[in-house]
Amino acid sequence: MGDPPQDTISVWTTVYKTELGWIADVDEKFVCDDFHNGCVHLLAYLDGEPVGTARVVFPCNGYLPCEGKANDKTVLRDCKNKAEITRVMVIDRFRKMTFPCYPNGIYDALMQRAITVCQSNLVELVAMDVRIQSSKNSIFRSLKKFGFLPTGISYPDPLGVHFPDCTTVILDTKSKVRQPV
Repeated sequence: MGDPPQDTISVWTTVYKTELGWIADVDEKFVCDDFHNGCVHLLAYLDGEPVGTARVVFPCNGYLPCEGKANDKTVLRDCKNKAEITRVMVIDRFRKMTFPCYPNGIYDALMQRAITVCQSNLVELVAMDVRIQSSKNSIFRSLKKFGFLPTGISYPDPLGVHFPDCTTVILDTKSKVRQPV
């Protein structure tokens, strides 16, 4: 838990700065946000090269990043055993690749592993802060197969007004409704 590996920062820089242009730089403030001490970083490698990452965040001072962004501390129904999956990304040239052990690709493998980390830590509710469904780069639709459901809460993207609004989706890890991945 804690500071991200350098390979994670490399993937963040490639995707957020170079590919999408969402941030000017992956600086210390971005890397060491208020939640970095209580998170688990996951990395995907292909032939020794970091190609994807995800971060599982556990509460800091009782809340998660999405609860602060939505300015709604009750979004997870005051659940004590909660987590948030953030910064899930795969470098563009690897996004559509599939493998015998990962027939649905690297993104799905990262998501499944992040959910497993949550379950192994007895997390009951898992949140994700995503762009609204109509956004070009939204992963909203892809999360349904993992069992995430919309909350109906939307809010301005913290990156600025020139980005679509965000919404929070929730996965109840105790639910038997999840679809296989």
